[in-house]
Amino acid sequence: MAKLTVSITGKVRSCLFLLAALGEQGPKVTQLVLDKLQPSLKRGEEPPPFLAQLQALGRLLRAALELMIALDRKLYDEDELRATLFADRQEIAGKLGRKVGGLRRIVLGHYPDAKAEKLGLQGRTEQEPVALLRQSELICQKLRREDLEKMLGDPLFDLQLDPEPYVLQVDPVLPRLTEAYEVHQRARRRVDNLLDEKKEAVTSYDVAFLRVARQFEDLCRLAGKNELADKVRPSLTHPGETAERPDDSEVLDSADGVVAADVAGEPEAPVSEAEPRSETAPEPSDVG
Repeated sequence: MAKLTVSITGKVRSCLFLLAALGEQGPKVTQLVLDKLQPSLKRGEEPPPFLAQLQALGRLLRAALELMIALDRKLYDEDELRATLFADRQEIAGKLGRKVGGLRRIVLGHYPDAKAEKLGLQGRTEQEPVALLRQSELICQKLRREDLEKMLGDPLFDLQLDPEPYVLQVDPVLPRLTEAYEVHQRARRRVDNLLDEKKEAVTSYDVAFLRVARQFEDLCRLAGKNELADKVRPSLTHPGETAERPDDSEVLDSADGVVAADVAGEPEAPVSEAEPRSETAPEPSDVG
């Protein structure tokens, strides 16, 4: 899975600041603009509904913000779960790998090296879960063969191999690893789907933010409020953020119960996929 996209913390801070500025300064800025335009308006003509339009856009922006935050939190929670399921899967795979590796050493203690290949125990124990499952299933099948003694031939030092205890140790782990693998794969798909949803929500938010920020900036400049216009001006390099990073004192403490300091489950830096590309199980040490 790809990285969990960029942090949305800067977007949220800028959005809360923009909404606060629009709510507090919007009426005053609109009145200044209307005072300037009044002489040029024809008698009886309704003044432009600047504030109403901006407030409507602001509501859309707030909705886009809340959706983005909700998906970010859900994505964070799902990814935490996925990481837990991955650890569980690896623990079971490690247990199975140790049993298979221990069985290999026992077989090599009973028979010449070439006999281990006949049981599927040649080389190293598989580490990737699916390959380890296939290897273990094959080993159990061969250990249950009626002609096992004939296939293996004479043992070393007259030490005959009794396969049943080892089958009973390996076989019960196979369905557990299968289930853990499938549960983890479902969790990965949920994370991938949420990641796609979040990307779409962030894109929609960026468009809404740009519309509100640009229109409010233009209105502020028309009213002669250039300092405020500079603060709400959208960034050219960071979509969904203001060009100037707002101070903590300028950011709303909350947005409908969403605390600005804890809006995203994601930290400032991108979160990398917790799973290693090469999924490994510990090298076996014993069969018990």
